[in-house]
Amino acid sequence: MRTLALLLCLTALASATVYTSAATGDFKGDSTWGGGGHPVAGDTAVFSGAWTVTLTANGACAMCSSAVFTGTFALTTYKLNVSGNLRWLTNSDTAFMTLGVSADSGLVVVGNVTVGARGKVTCSGASKISCAGSWDVSAGTFTKSTSTVTFNATSSGKTVKSGSNEYYNVTWNGSGGEWTLQDDFVQTGVSAFTLGTLILNGKYYRAYYAQTVTLGSGFTLNVGTGSYNTNHQMNLTVPTGATVTISAWGDMYVGHLTISGTGTFTATGVAFIVVVGNVSITSPNFTAGTSTIANRWGAGTVSSTQPLYNYTIEYGVAITLGSNLTVQNTFTVGTGGNSFSAGSYTLTVGGNFANGDVFNAGTGTVIFNDATKTTTVSGTTTFYNLQCLTPGKTVKFEAGQTFTVTSFDFTGTAGNLILLDTDTGASTFTLSDATGTNQVEYCDIHRSAATGGAAWLAYTVDGNVDGGSNTGWLFAPPASTFNPLLLSGD
Repeated sequence: MRTLALLLCLTALASATVYTSAATGDFKGDSTWGGGGHPVAGDTAVFSGAWTVTLTANGACAMCSSAVFTGTFALTTYKLNVSGNLRWLTNSDTAFMTLGVSADSGLVVVGNVTVGARGKVTCSGASKISCAGSWDVSAGTFTKSTSTVTFNATSSGKTVKSGSNEYYNVTWNGSGGEWTLQDDFVQTGVSAFTLGTLILNGKYYRAYYAQTVTLGSGFTLNVGTGSYNTNHQMNLTVPTGATVTISAWGDMYVGHLTISGTGTFTATGVAFIVVVGNVSITSPNFTAGTSTIANRWGAGTVSSTQPLYNYTIEYGVAITLGSNLTVQNTFTVGTGGNSFSAGSYTLTVGGNFANGDVFNAGTGTVIFNDATKTTTVSGTTTFYNLQCLTPGKTVKFEAGQTFTVTSFDFTGTAGNLILLDTDTGASTFTLSDATGTNQVEYCDIHRSAATGGAAWLAYTVDGNVDGGSNTGWLFAPPASTFNPLLLSGD
């Protein structure tokens, strides 16, 4: 069997022919190649001279251009299958060579595509190119028109190098395929991420087209330390079977972000994720790492069944909470025309709560819950229910600011008091409630002015400590008015 396979291979090699262009004419015309035949599947076509070669019917070859070619090869409306590598190179220092791919035509390359200096691949209309190997047009010129380039490798180790060239429509669709960017990649048309793995490798992937992209089941977008920037126009959905990974210093800029089903989204380190519209995370496979999700430049709703790490709104946005939300570290409402509306939901914050603009509490609850972090509450804010039931937690309020509540529920435990103080350890902060009674337990309170008309009870018999410089708090129960003589009738 091995002998037969070797014979078949040698026979195939022996039958392959190298054809060199010798005249202007049809790619499938013998005279174009000096007579004696023309390239077919398995043959090599070498372009040389200043000729214009035209494809007038579907053709095939294994094509390599390494001679001095200063002409044009036009595919017109037909398809060329290249079973090996396409090397569109020239060693001329003064003249260009052009490969023209017209609307409705197609260039299919099973191997690598390389376009060298002074080489041109010019697409016109909705032409189509597919490449199953590596792609390098960085030294030459690629004119995109409204073409579609499909990367359809089925094995790992493929590289993509674009230089300053841009693309229009791009499709990544190869089962088992893996592509690693070697430089920044820019496209202005439709994106499709169907099968395979795209590794940004610390580079920028810029996609400027308003659309919703749903990653295919089995597709991995490895942002890593790179930047996936859609100019806030592209909505990204990560469904069941799809994966996004982003690491320290990597960033993403998208419209709506949806992570659904069992889609996997893993952030590690200080990754930065900017969303212009809605954030919807329902997959259990979302891992925040120490990343920041930022809503910017537009209205939206944020909903997540999984904890975020840092969450911020900035640059003139109006955000509505669509579900209970946990922010493990810092929650920020930035300055400059921003508003966050909690509705009836619970916002749990482990670290700082920074309100630089409008926080609409609704009838929701804000909870401070991580004993390993000091929470600093800054910016005058009106809360509905403000709660901390985490023993040993430290909560510091911005000095000189007023924090208004409808309900204030802080409860620690013996030996693990909740500490309340100003952020500076000086001056005072004000808690205000118009009516009712707020009673805390096992709290160590410093520099707090309790006002507004409600009763503020921090009885020492309930484990509370008057840390000093407090006003409005009642640390001792009122003296008893009970008189046992009244019971005897004397």
